[in-house]
Amino acid sequence: MQPTNRLYLDDDDHCFQAAAIVVAVSGDSLACDRTCFYPGGGGQPPDQGRVRLEHGDVLEIVSAHADPGGVVWHVATTGLSPAFVGLRAHLSLDRERRLALTRPREPHLRGGAPVDLSHGEQGQDQQTAVCTVGEPLAFLLLLRV
Repeated sequence: MQPTNRLYLDDDDHCFQAAAIVVAVSGDSLACDRTCFYPGGGGQPPDQGRVRLEHGDVLEIVSAHADPGGVVWHVATTGLSPAFVGLRAHLSLDRERRLALTRPREPHLRGGAPVDLSHGEQGQDQQTAVCTVGEPLAFLLLLRV
């Protein structure tokens, strides 16, 4: 099977929807020839959303993952049929969730404790880091030169 064409790699506007063809079904997952769903990685969770098949069925997608061959599998909440292979599909992901997951996080400063990172003599080029634990975990590095 060919790797899935990952449309979000070529779209600066986040690619929230796509037309595709179902190319495989395995258990509770389906693969399409192309996708706008990010399969997760690098600390970012996978996208969620819906797949509307040409005959009208709507599948809720709760996760996505890529296999070693580069195929992105969309994990559905309902049973899938091998008869879905070859059908046209409209993929749409949860836009608000995608934007929330890709938005830069503000550092949380409450309860932070400075940690000295300098080695040996402290002088004018002292370095200090403030680390905090909160939701989400945030780190802020302050440099004084």
